[in-house]
Parts: sequence; structure tokens; C-alpha cells
Amino acid sequence: MRKLSDKQWSIIEPLLPRQDFTIGGRPRKDDRQI
Repeated sequence: MRKLSDKQWSIIEPLLPRQDFTIGGRPRKDDRQI
């Protein structure tokens, strides 16, 4: 479950540290594999 759309992710994803960003309380690395 993501609050941001894939289009928004494609823009902000490279700008955010993947370990520090959380979605719904879960670590980002578990939600979006890069």
C-alpha cells in the first residue's frame, strides 16, 4: 500500500534515503526494491 503514485515515486525516489523513508510505518526498503 502506497500513498504516492508510481509517477510521484519515479521523481522523489532517487532523492530520498531508502532506509530512512517509511510507508505506513514499514521500512521503505521492504516496500520498494531498487
